[in-house]
Amino acid sequence: MRVALWCAVAALVLVPIAAILALAATGGGWSALGDPDVLEAARNSLVSAALSAVLAVVIGTALALLLERTDLPGRRALRMLALSPMLMPPFVGAIAWLSLLGPSSDVNTFWSQRFGAPLWNLYGGDGVVFLLTLHSYPIAMMIVTAALRRVPADLEQAARIAGSSAPRALWEVTTPLLRPAMLSSLTLIAVSNLADFGIPSIIGLPERYVTLSTLVYRYLQSGTVDDPLAVVSAIGFVLLVIALLGVVVDLMRARTRVELDAQAGSPALLPLGRARAAVGVLTA
Repeated sequence: MRVALWCAVAALVLVPIAAILALAATGGGWSALGDPDVLEAARNSLVSAALSAVLAVVIGTALALLLERTDLPGRRALRMLALSPMLMPPFVGAIAWLSLLGPSSDVNTFWSQRFGAPLWNLYGGDGVVFLLTLHSYPIAMMIVTAALRRVPADLEQAARIAGSSAPRALWEVTTPLLRPAMLSSLTLIAVSNLADFGIPSIIGLPERYVTLSTLVYRYLQSGTVDDPLAVVSAIGFVLLVIALLGVVVDLMRARTRVELDAQAGSPALLPLGRARAAVGVLTA
C-alpha cells in the first residue's frame, strides 16, 4: 500500500514538476525570468498578494471577534452575510463591482458631474488589492473563528476577576492566542491570491497592472516570446516554489503550536453599550 501511494504521488505530482523543469531548461525559459516585464509582474504579484492577505486577516479577525465575543445585534445573519463573498466566483464579483465603481458607472458619473472627478476608479492595483481582500477575508474569519471557539473562557474570566476590563481581557488574553490561526490564514490567503487570475485580468489589465498569472496568459495568447511554453513553465515553477515556501513556513510554525482544550463553558460576551447599534450597522 505504501509503495502504491508513493507511485501515485510520483505520477500525479513529481512527474509534472519534472516535466516543467525539463521544458523550462531545454527551451531557455530560465533566461526570460530576468526580463523587465517578468520582474514587474513578480513585484505586482507579491505586493498584491501580501497586502491583500494582511488586510483579509485583519478584517477576518475583527469580524470573528465581533461575531463570537460581543453582543452585536443580528450576529447569525451577519455571519452569513460575511461569508457570502465565498459563494461568488472572484471574476463575477469583479464584474459586479465594476458596475458600481467602474469609470462609466452611475456612482462615478454622478460624482464627476457634481465634484469634477470620479469617486474611485476601480481599475488598477488598488482595485485588485481591494477585491482580493474582499474575496479572501471569509477564509481568515472561518479559521480564526474555529481557533477562537477553542480558547478556554476561564482565561478571560480570570483576567476579569483580576480587575481587567472586558475589552482589555479580550485584547491582551484572547487575541494573542489567535496568532497561530492568523498566521495560518495569512499563508493560505497569500498563496491563493498569488495565483489568482480572474480579478487581476479584469481589474488590473485595463490599467496595465500585470501580475504573473496574467503575464502567463499573455505569453500563451500573443506569442510575444519565441518559446512561450518554456517561459510559462519557468514562471510556473517560480510560483510553485513561492507556494512551497509558504507551506514550509506554516509547517514549521505548526511544530511549535500549543493546542488548547475546548472551552468548558460559554464565554461572557463583551457588551458594546451605546455603540452596539452603530457597530451593527457598520458591520452590515
